[in-house]
Amino acid sequence: MRNSNEQKHPYVRRALIIALFMACIVLGNVILNYAFIPYSYVKVDYNTAYNDSHDIVFIGTSHGKCGIQTDVIDEITGSKSVNMCLGGEYLSDSYYMLKSIIEQHKPKKVVYELDYGYWVTNEYTGTDSTLIYRNMRFSPAKLECFMDKEVNKDFRAICFPWYVFRKEYKMIPKNIENKWNGIEKACDISAFASEAQYYKVGGSIYRNPVADSAKNWTNFIVWNRDKVVKDTKKYFGKLVKLCKDNNIELSVVITPVPNDTIEKYSTEYKDCDEYFRKLSESYNVDYINYNYEEVEGLDRSIKGYCDYEGHLTGENAMIFSKVLGEYLR
Repeated sequence: MRNSNEQKHPYVRRALIIALFMACIVLGNVILNYAFIPYSYVKVDYNTAYNDSHDIVFIGTSHGKCGIQTDVIDEITGSKSVNMCLGGEYLSDSYYMLKSIIEQHKPKKVVYELDYGYWVTNEYTGTDSTLIYRNMRFSPAKLECFMDKEVNKDFRAICFPWYVFRKEYKMIPKNIENKWNGIEKACDISAFASEAQYYKVGGSIYRNPVADSAKNWTNFIVWNRDKVVKDTKKYFGKLVKLCKDNNIELSVVITPVPNDTIEKYSTEYKDCDEYFRKLSESYNVDYINYNYEEVEGLDRSIKGYCDYEGHLTGENAMIFSKVLGEYLR
């Protein structure tokens, strides 16, 4: 005959086993997130933008991250700016990032650094987009971002964000070290210095020169207006509306690429300029393409860049930022 307790509570043991199993999953997920998800300058960017007001907020891609030096901009304009550009930052990311910042501090001006490569390729769930969302402060903007973007992603990226970083397992010791020694908590930017580049206060990256032999056309994206992603174009309209609703001046800027690149794809770059010029005009948004503007002192040869795609070396970026600062003043 069964024990009376077993008869009264036939599912207690099973429930306890399930609860223990779920607790192990949750604990394991916490440990793996701790180990795999790195301390990134995305966290520092947000920290800078959230904790103080800025006159100018730069959003965009890696071209803007290394090409726009905020210390130079601020010296010329007399303003205070923050560079929120990031490699892997699609326009939808920029939109929600900016919306989250506006909830804390409203800038006077937003500069969108436009890289056409992000307009002709579909978004994907990568480490950059994961860090952008994960480091965003909880707010209505983050909740909207979740409902609009995150909920449609692979469930593994939502429930187990470490999964996105699984291929970077070699970084686990460094990730743990940055968390244990207080570098992440203090938002210490010294962790981002390397032989290739270093991170500057204000959110800019200073890129060191690269040997010409290391530069190639691998993964270069060629402009094609027929491949423009509809959702990206939709978010441009949302960005314009967000700025107008908050009385923020919006400018679209395209940073210069090497002469070799312009010459090789002259037809495509001219068509690209025409497309975005007309698009900006249709929204009554200020637009400037520095591929076709004079930038005194700028080295437009491949030596002034880290690649053919157009990432400026630090020295060249300082020169470009002076001209951009004069334009924004």
